[in-house]
Amino acid sequence: MTESHMRRAFTALSRITPAAAAVTSIDDLLRLVTERAAALVGVERCSIYMREERANLFRGCVGCSKGSPLPDDFKRWVAGVPADGVTREVLETRLPVVVANARSDERMVKSTVRHWQIRSLLEVPMVVDGQVIGLLLMDDVDAQREFSADEQALLEVLQQKKIAGAGIDVFSVEPLPTDHPFRKLDNMVITPHLGYATEEVFRGHYVQMVEGIDAWFKGEPVRRLA
Repeated sequence: MTESHMRRAFTALSRITPAAAAVTSIDDLLRLVTERAAALVGVERCSIYMREERANLFRGCVGCSKGSPLPDDFKRWVAGVPADGVTREVLETRLPVVVANARSDERMVKSTVRHWQIRSLLEVPMVVDGQVIGLLLMDDVDAQREFSADEQALLEVLQQKKIAGAGIDVFSVEPLPTDHPFRKLDNMVITPHLGYATEEVFRGHYVQMVEGIDAWFKGEPVRRLA
């Protein structure tokens, strides 16, 4: 990675978390990013590949798996080789790409799938000034996983620092599991599906209930469902 790429990556990624203010090396900063991203999405493994001087090639930089650093030989791995259809798609679209079944997907490099025991994959471009300077890869070790569109969108928002925080009242799974990554965020307000609980709404509910009961007894039911 060139000195210019390093400076741009450091500047862009240091905005992700206040903890980066105490980091002095690019590797430590990127390692912090992998840990944050893994916790956010709830995956076991997360790694970052940074662009080399050679066009469209990205070398393994840092990563974590189940809370521990990836082995040193990770830095020998390269993304963006001719057989790597996933990275090619990321570079063309500059959008996250999901691989639901890595073993059968023709875009995947088979030797990489076997070595790292990849079953599903989410690859996210790290975009600075319109250029992809790095790749963020996430998966669960030897386990199938479905990455939702919401997870992809939320990660992209976090990566590009498009919003300062979020408040969410409704979730796809309720009650929200105690180990859900949303619970670990310090910039999210979570409420238990209580957005309707206002004086105006309750007043309307009770008025409509009385009206409905009265109309039923009069043989003139209102607000029919069918």
